[in-house]
Amino acid sequence: MLTKKFTLPDPEVARKETQKRLNLLNEFLPSFLPISTAVVSFGSLATGRNYSVHKDSDIDLLILTTPEKAKQISDLKLFDEKQLGLYIEGYEREIARQFSLNFIKEEVSLECHFWDESAYLDTISLLKAETMRFRSSDTTPSTNYSYSFDGSEYVTEPPSMRKDKWIISPFPTYLEKENKFYPCRPLTNVLGNPFIVHGENVLKDKINSLWTLIVKKLVENRSPVDLSECNILKSLPGHWKFSPETEQYVMTRTEQELQK
Repeated sequence: MLTKKFTLPDPEVARKETQKRLNLLNEFLPSFLPISTAVVSFGSLATGRNYSVHKDSDIDLLILTTPEKAKQISDLKLFDEKQLGLYIEGYEREIARQFSLNFIKEEVSLECHFWDESAYLDTISLLKAETMRFRSSDTTPSTNYSYSFDGSEYVTEPPSMRKDKWIISPFPTYLEKENKFYPCRPLTNVLGNPFIVHGENVLKDKINSLWTLIVKKLVENRSPVDLSECNILKSLPGHWKFSPETEQYVMTRTEQELQK
């Protein structure tokens, strides 16, 4: 279970740590441009900016790429070369379409979640129920925490498997259990007030369309909709740490879609 025990940092600490991470993001963005078609900041830097960001908060980045651009990731000299080389080879062979790597700068972890562009756009269009991703190990569980629109938690452990020299695992887009819809991380990461730092032309319309699709699922799951009991916000992991601005953004987007 994702822990809901969280103490907000002092407001001055939250502002200081937010600015530190924004500076790091600006520092590395030029390096990410040649290897990507879009870069999105999600997680605490997006949802809890100047509010819940603390000294241990990482920077979560969604990075869309293509096989041709991915070949240039090694030029950055930021990641473990052996692991990166294995992922890139498998990606080019279409063994899986997603992999994650991180590096540390100024005691901050930059978590880089690479997705094949076409696979990700299909995912947030709800055209794929899951996407295969690379894993570094099969000795630890790949736990997936999902929440329905009423806040119910559903925990799964997608199985890992070996394919030649790669370890892969399905990355669910959404789950449907007992007449409830559970959006998973590929969706929730861009519903919680994401910050598109590069490639808005690639993602903006797709994210807008995703909102329409998700609110349609909300109506299908609970009609008539009582937003005090059932809403998009409750389906987003970590919503208990969202800033008031992010909460307002999510609720307003929901209401706008319901009015269409």
